[in-house]
Amino acid sequence: MKKVACFLLVCIFFMLRPYELQRTGMIYPTDDYGYFAHATALIYGQFPHYDRESFFVPHKPMASIGPALMAAPFVLSFSVFDRLAGSDITEQRTLENIPGSWSLFGFVLASNFYFCLGCFLLFKGLRYHVDERYAVLAVVFMALCQGLPVYALHRPVLSHVYEFFLQSLLVFLLLKRHVSGSLAKKNHGMAAGVGLLVGLLYLVRFNNILAAMVWPFVLFWNNRSDWKSRHFYATLLTVFGVAAALAFIFKITPDMLYPHEGYAQAVGRLTQVYPLTFYARRLLHILFGIDWGLIYTAPFIILSLPVPFVSRSALGRRLRVCLLTVIVNLYIIIVWRTQGGYYGYRYFVFFAMPLLVYPLATLLQRGEARWGKRFVRIMACLAIIPGLSMMAFEANPSNLALQSVDQYFGYPGAGNDTFQMEVWEMLLFTPGQLLIALSHGGVFYWLHIMAHMFGFHAELPNLVHVHYPAFSFPVFIKTCLLYACPLLLYFVFRLKGKGNA
Repeated sequence: MKKVACFLLVCIFFMLRPYELQRTGMIYPTDDYGYFAHATALIYGQFPHYDRESFFVPHKPMASIGPALMAAPFVLSFSVFDRLAGSDITEQRTLENIPGSWSLFGFVLASNFYFCLGCFLLFKGLRYHVDERYAVLAVVFMALCQGLPVYALHRPVLSHVYEFFLQSLLVFLLLKRHVSGSLAKKNHGMAAGVGLLVGLLYLVRFNNILAAMVWPFVLFWNNRSDWKSRHFYATLLTVFGVAAALAFIFKITPDMLYPHEGYAQAVGRLTQVYPLTFYARRLLHILFGIDWGLIYTAPFIILSLPVPFVSRSALGRRLRVCLLTVIVNLYIIIVWRTQGGYYGYRYFVFFAMPLLVYPLATLLQRGEARWGKRFVRIMACLAIIPGLSMMAFEANPSNLALQSVDQYFGYPGAGNDTFQMEVWEMLLFTPGQLLIALSHGGVFYWLHIMAHMFGFHAELPNLVHVHYPAFSFPVFIKTCLLYACPLLLYFVFRLKGKGNA
């Protein structure tokens, strides 16, 4: 687990750009304000009303409420600093007072926390089945190299880190189940806990409703005799009862007060029928397109996907059932006609990642057993492709950022039709520019900090001054807290492990 913590720390060092904490608070002026509005309505005592919140659609936020529920303890804790400072955000949330607030930083820290915790849980689950070496590599290749850090450290006020975490926790329970034998169907506390998880999985992203319905059966069903067992049905009743209660309180009740459904327009796009040739062309583009093709942004998902379908183990069979729910998300990115307005195929990749981390670990283990260490070296080289793509994203505003364009398949929006080509063109022909682009995060920030400490800030290159013109103590504290997250979680897991020894 120490190695996972070190990889997380390195990832945060390079991916986090502290100047965004100072400029925007790491919130984008679109869906992000809807997610944050849910959180502030909860922690400032307004829910289910949104009269004092700031978002970009009428009546109530279009964004799902699940991420806000999970981030609420962090937002509440850091809102204390806004209250002590007498900030007007405690009375009314506006476009002016949100970006610099401590309440917003609570949401940012929550996303980083769940990102790190999800990685640790996947590692612990894998350790029940594979050697530490393969568990570490599987987590690094699957979770740290394929775009997820972008949503944890560049745009944290969205739903995808929370979706990843919930899936990771459910996968951890599944991996542990196949060591302990069952999840104790008679234990109603466990059933209620799973009900909480699947209820949140639905509330985090509503398109996860099929997965929320399938997970309880995957976790609690043992054999055919369960269909005649009252305890099995009592367990399912507890699970779905808790999930339904969450949905009633946090989805149905607000919908009754504000009948306007923000996602209604999306339903029209998702139910549109196209010729069969469209689906084939779209799938090929999702795999190989030079904008966000999975072979560039998430190759380990492609490599791992067949593994459960050739497995004869009971765990492989259960994973196959879970992976069938991925079809919903795959269908969404096919008919949506774009990548979703930000990095990669976000509606699909982060839902699938946790389900495929065990198949990837077994692929690494079997591949090395058959072909030797060169197999793992080849996989490590392959990880450079999505890793470089992810780190370069938005590092240069001219050609490595999103633009408002008519994307492939004729749909306008935020995209970059040649993003992967731009990254590799820069690497091959102007590597110095790419190196500078990759230094915008921790390298420039800590150079800026050292310059202020030792009095040579005026001698720093203009590239550093552009992003870090002056020292900000609140930004320094926030940055250190984000760096500390994986280390603190590591020590918590270590102390817990000693307590169980």
